[in-house]
Amino acid sequence: MDSWPRSETGEDVAELQLHGSRAVVRAVFDVLAEQGLRLQSRVSLPPRVSEWQARPDRGRGLGDLIAAETEVQRRQAVGQAGGALAKLAEAWREALLDLRAEIEARLDFSDESDVTERLPADFRQRIDTLRSGMQDALAGAASGERVREGFRVAILGRPNAGKSSLLNALSRRDVAIVTEEPGTTRDVLEVPLDLGGYPVLLFDTAGLREADSKAEAEGVRRAERTAESADLMLWLVDSTQDREPAPSLPDRPTWLIFTKIDLVGSARKDGLGISVVSGAGLNELTERLRQAAAESLGTGNAMVTGSARRRPFRTLWTL
Repeated sequence: MDSWPRSETGEDVAELQLHGSRAVVRAVFDVLAEQGLRLQSRVSLPPRVSEWQARPDRGRGLGDLIAAETEVQRRQAVGQAGGALAKLAEAWREALLDLRAEIEARLDFSDESDVTERLPADFRQRIDTLRSGMQDALAGAASGERVREGFRVAILGRPNAGKSSLLNALSRRDVAIVTEEPGTTRDVLEVPLDLGGYPVLLFDTAGLREADSKAEAEGVRRAERTAESADLMLWLVDSTQDREPAPSLPDRPTWLIFTKIDLVGSARKDGLGISVVSGAGLNELTERLRQAAAESLGTGNAMVTGSARRRPFRTLWTL
């Protein structure tokens, strides 16, 4: 006969299926507390969780796996939860111990007949191989961090260039207010997307111009800061207006996007033309963004994934 309980942790478990409202969950917790139950912030190891599974690197992987919302994030978290980095570090440790043993043998047993004075011929090569492996793992840290945080795309342009309209079109919901009045957007709006399994963060920013109010001026400053931290910038130009020279932008990859091409009847050859009304160019832009994210983030196999998660990635739409 099967042993009981048969939960994943080997402990007695009761499952409560609730509506997602925080108020409902909080009310249920209050009722449980009235029955003498209390929440504990400490973490204990249940019978079926081994010390190896509880190691910090695997713990982070499990946390990332729970929070993963795109395929690349899931793939990276699985590698971390499986102890990929710990196994690699253990291999490095064994290699270092072997190299150390070679040196100590010549220091401690130099008078022994079976210990030569010279180190093995491949000693230097073994050190170089070890160093190269560590450097490769560390080099992937930036990519691993971007997988966890998302590929950052800043939407920039003059007022009424169509930035908020593009944000709404790509996210397929009315995230930003769109009006004919210039300077509607004052703050930076952030929308996370899943583009073919890759996490992408879109940032709608205030129109770049000489601001007439303190609020708009602050919006322009925030737009400039967003551009500085972006992996990619989209500079939007209204096709119906005379093209103004772009302001001094940070040294980042920048794509020129002509908006409202449905009103001019022709696309520009020096940039990608789009229309949020007719949908022209949106599929091509989405695919280009996916390819850019794929090139930047890689396959999600980074061993080192950067600092602890600063905030959860929450996908509003999958494309």
